Amino acid sequence: MNKKITKIPVCRCTYQEGKLYCLAKDFNLLFSIDLQDGSVDLMDAVPGEDVLSSYLSGSIAVWNHTLILAPNKTKKIWLYDLIKKQWNGLPIKETDCRESGGFYQTYVCHDKVFFAGGGYPAILCLDMKNNTCEYITEPYKEMIDRNPDSDYLYFRPNGVRIEDTLYLASCLDNYVLTFDMASLEHQWIEVGPDGYTYSGIAWDGSHFWLSPRSNKDIIRWDGRENVKAYPLPDEFRQHPEYVWDACFDGRQVVFPAVNHEKNLQLDTEKDSLHVYGEHYTLFKRFDNGIVIRQTNNADLTVTTEKYSVEKYSVEKYSERVFPVSIEADQLRRFYEERNLSIYKENTLYYETADSQILSLKGFLNFANSGFQHRPDSEGTVGQAIWEKIR
Repeated sequence: MNKKITKIPVCRCTYQEGKLYCLAKDFNLLFSIDLQDGSVDLMDAVPGEDVLSSYLSGSIAVWNHTLILAPNKTKKIWLYDLIKKQWNGLPIKETDCRESGGFYQTYVCHDKVFFAGGGYPAILCLDMKNNTCEYITEPYKEMIDRNPDSDYLYFRPNGVRIEDTLYLASCLDNYVLTFDMASLEHQWIEVGPDGYTYSGIAWDGSHFWLSPRSNKDIIRWDGRENVKAYPLPDEFRQHPEYVWDACFDGRQVVFPAVNHEKNLQLDTEKDSLHVYGEHYTLFKRFDNGIVIRQTNNADLTVTTEKYSVEKYSVEKYSERVFPVSIEADQLRRFYEERNLSIYKENTLYYETADSQILSLKGFLNFANSGFQHRPDSEGTVGQAIWEKIR
């Protein structure tokens, strides 16, 4: 009998000592991926949350042997001790937020951790030694004063860190926030024409790249006064609802579309913009040069590159693909040990005559449709098996 498996799209992840520590996108699941053999280790679930919870955390980072989960749909900063395998939750202040009120960027600076609010109107500074938290709200007040009628997110998940300085691109106007994590001082810099708004920012070693939140141009910025605009291809200029992330993968700048099945890539050497048919659900580069990207099929591609200091030329390049999947029985046992269940009759799946595999997305779509049987013409031989227990 074939073993049933489910693929696990990654929501957020961080890297330490040869492992990726990940949060599942559609499950309450913390797990790791060993980058040597690709093995997946189910670690734990965020306390007090449903199994079928999506985007619980806006970002994840690691300090010493502690994983740090920034709040998105949770009301706490969650800390997970990798040695003791224990959770510690730090509540955050309630305030007026936008969308989920999440924090989509986390940066570790010495013994402090900084959370940049995407929907929450503050940068949080968590002192890991003293277990205290400072709320820095002035940059958000200034942003709101400039844009009193806008209710969109303040910042999206893209940010740039250069030494102790953060660069965050405003989603509300044509400004970039610089924030010094050592002095806690900040400055707003106007970049690009009036009326522009940004959804991402990346750094290629010499220039910043700002992706548009609508159908405006991509902006290259030298960090001072010089900017250059790159118009979007015609197929995207007619649609103001598109939002683009931004990431420099070591060779070119990639702009994954958040709500489109394609992505844009800009070759920095040829200074040309191209459209590609791949839809990335995750695209991230760590400070050590490792780049990870995940597509709709949940396969995770990990790229490691070594650069010469002078011209960022590639000296060594390797790429591996990891199928991020687990067996249903393993997942069942994992949740049963925690008195959580989305199972019935020993399986997670709505079975069909054609396949032993059902994607997680397909399962969730079916489970949320009201437990209705599909027509016999679609090959139904099973039944809906969703049960959710807090």
